[in-house]
Amino acid sequence: MRLPELPRPERYELDLWVDPARKAFRGEVEISLEVEAGTRSIELHAVDLELGAASARDAEGELRVVRIRANPKRETATLVLDRPLAGTRASLRIAWKGALRADLRGLYLARSGKRRYAATQLEAADARRFFPCFDEPDKKARFALRVTTPTRNQVVSNGAIAGVSTRGRNKTVRFAETPRLSTYLIALVVGELESSRAVRVGSTPIRV
Repeated sequence: MRLPELPRPERYELDLWVDPARKAFRGEVEISLEVEAGTRSIELHAVDLELGAASARDAEGELRVVRIRANPKRETATLVLDRPLAGTRASLRIAWKGALRADLRGLYLARSGKRRYAATQLEAADARRFFPCFDEPDKKARFALRVTTPTRNQVVSNGAIAGVSTRGRNKTVRFAETPRLSTYLIALVVGELESSRAVRVGSTPIRV
């Protein structure tokens, strides 16, 4: 049930909209890939996600995704392109929607009194329930996350916060790009959080 050696992801750029007060979240991912020249279809993991607009780009320009075929037994989706990929580098862009889950898998809903939180549990093979990805431990890549949420919420992820912008009642938090990680190591928590004063170990701030 393993994916083929290629395509192999090199970098994910994730834009997420998450509000724990709502039942669903949405996102858009752009994945930079090493591919085999002439590839006409791309299989990647996706479970219980509604895949929307999708496209690809190679050295010759934009490609259309003409069909998305779900493979439930393999927990994957196959994206069929309108022409073969040129060269050995390409990118894939996919928009999707998902529900905040109740089973502690993927991006799930947690409660504390009246407060609601969205949190991830992706180990060992549940990143595919959070975002479309190549969800195998050896397919490591770098991750750049941006998360939009109402301003009352805090957002925690793998990297340091690299920037915050506010628009109306929402804010977008941008995180520093990670080193190469397996998909199951990506972490995200969104909600009304408070933190202790930072204690530094070397240059690393530690908080509760």
